[in-house]
Amino acid sequence: MVGVSLTKLCLKLKTLPVALRNEVLLVIVNILKLVKQHVCGGEKCDSAVRLSQCIRAFAVLGKSQLPPAQLAAAQLTQSDWTGSQGRAQLAKVLELASQNSEWALGQEEEVQEKSVAPDECIVFRQLRERKGGAGPAGGMDEAARGATIAQAAADGALFAERLAKVQQMTGLADPVYVEAFLQVHSFDLMLELLVVNRTNETLQNVLVELSTQGDLKIVDRPSAVTLASTETGIIFGYVTFEKKSAADKECSVLNELHVDILDYIERSWINELAFRTMWSEFEWENKVNINTSITEVGTFLEHIMRNTNMSIVGRSYKKTGDKNQKKGKLTAEDVQEMLRDAVGIKKLIDTSSFVAVNLYAKSIFGEDALANISIEKLPDGKLTGSCRIRSRTQGIALSLGDRITIVQRGVQVSRE
Repeated sequence: MVGVSLTKLCLKLKTLPVALRNEVLLVIVNILKLVKQHVCGGEKCDSAVRLSQCIRAFAVLGKSQLPPAQLAAAQLTQSDWTGSQGRAQLAKVLELASQNSEWALGQEEEVQEKSVAPDECIVFRQLRERKGGAGPAGGMDEAARGATIAQAAADGALFAERLAKVQQMTGLADPVYVEAFLQVHSFDLMLELLVVNRTNETLQNVLVELSTQGDLKIVDRPSAVTLASTETGIIFGYVTFEKKSAADKECSVLNELHVDILDYIERSWINELAFRTMWSEFEWENKVNINTSITEVGTFLEHIMRNTNMSIVGRSYKKTGDKNQKKGKLTAEDVQEMLRDAVGIKKLIDTSSFVAVNLYAKSIFGEDALANISIEKLPDGKLTGSCRIRSRTQGIALSLGDRITIVQRGVQVSRE
């Protein structure tokens, strides 16, 4: 940088004495010798190449004889350093960076304020009379009926959601049919089991034994599992029972129950400065190569964000106050709004064949997860690149990498 700065100053000063210009040239030549003799340097290092350009520019300035190729390169360097093209390009980059970064130190998340009138009535539906006649206020009956319908719709949606998460542990042909529903409550995994007797006999001493693999710990048999870190765990076990006609116990092995990492990864927001600091500090890195059937960069990025709950660095999300929305879960609308607000990233997706995006998420245990996704669109329309994941612990880096490997193949495995 010293040699380049001195050369630019000499090129811009038209009335510079020849003696002073020769002294500057002598300084640059000595710096070049020092770089070539240094252990980390050499004739092909970046500093040596840059200093050679400076010496050629001085040669053109002094009207020295150079080969045609070197003369053309020196003239190109001289015109580049003396012109205003570099400043114009720098202004464009700074303008794009200002559009792409809306965070500031001390910025807080936008929270929607709620206000309730002091004279608003409070209706306790459970305390009202259950008679067929009309109540004292018909308006309250209509409100209660509307609340009942809304509550029934919410219960139906909750039942459908729980039903989609039910996993079959044994087969329908087994004597004992077992299915499980796994739900996360803070640091605990609540496991609900449905056990059905498929035989015509009365079964005795039915016992479900569970065991875990990974950083999981059973604290209350048979339905509570405690999480210790963000790591994909496996729950397996068997069910034993006795029949009146049999002297020995019978046993059925249960299918493995995989704990999804998405259940304890929540969306979060971070600024770019903190992201760079943590990226340099975190030691665990997992690199996943992109291998997908998706052909659009924006669609692939949206697909990865929805299936990992990771948000764009520097982009805060708004709390809408929707009670039906899961806590910490990214919806398709949230991801599309982030991409619309990220003007620089949106412009790169539309105009460039290479896009690099930084993503961030946080687990319920306070573990930070960083990701850098580099996507390149090939001439044949396919997407290639890599996704680098960094974290302070090994578990979350490996689990997020496995998650991205599974979901990147196509949109058919996306999860709402």
